[in-house]
Amino acid sequence: MSTPDESRSATATAAFDDEAVLLVGHGSRREKSNEQVRELAAGLESRLDIPVDAAFLELAEPAIDDAFAGLEPVASRVTVVHCSLFAASHVKNDVPLAIEQARATYDVEIDNGTHLGIHPAILDLLDDRAAAVEADLGVDRDADDVAVVCCGRGSSDPDANGDVHKLARLLYEGREFSRVEASFIGVTEPTLEETLHGLSKHRPDAIVVLPYMLGDGVL
Repeated sequence: MSTPDESRSATATAAFDDEAVLLVGHGSRREKSNEQVRELAAGLESRLDIPVDAAFLELAEPAIDDAFAGLEPVASRVTVVHCSLFAASHVKNDVPLAIEQARATYDVEIDNGTHLGIHPAILDLLDDRAAAVEADLGVDRDADDVAVVCCGRGSSDPDANGDVHKLARLLYEGREFSRVEASFIGVTEPTLEETLHGLSKHRPDAIVVLPYMLGDGVL
């Protein structure tokens, strides 16, 4: 006789029959970054017990179309999950276009998911990363003047850049940081150098820089 936990597991597995997930990453010239997306797919497949593949917009393989070709024989429904922090042009335009082309080509139902966005779990993760740096530096936000910089990639899409500023504000709210600022590596301003220069004028005890990027690749 099965236990309640086993019954729930069997029910969940049955609910996923003929389903699959496709993780769509940007793609990088640095293969290690691409492999991180593939490892994420493998981990999710183990957790869900359904096929989970990875695909890339550019610079890496497989392409989205090739991934759908591989999933068509094993799934009647595929959910696309964007491995993107914010909704810039790839999320708004490129992935939806690839999905429409796949719908016209393959005999599968395709659900287009959304980007990761600003989620409480991500804020908690950033908080944990900041705490780890504080421990390494020997400072404590409760007793010392600790400033934080959330450093994003930077985009030509103002919505994506605005979300980095929103993320910085939410990380500041309810925590004992003296300041939390947003900055960017390129494309838009303020740059990381400009932000660090501005914060140095306040003479904090420590500045914690939190890179806000999914992988450590090179575009």
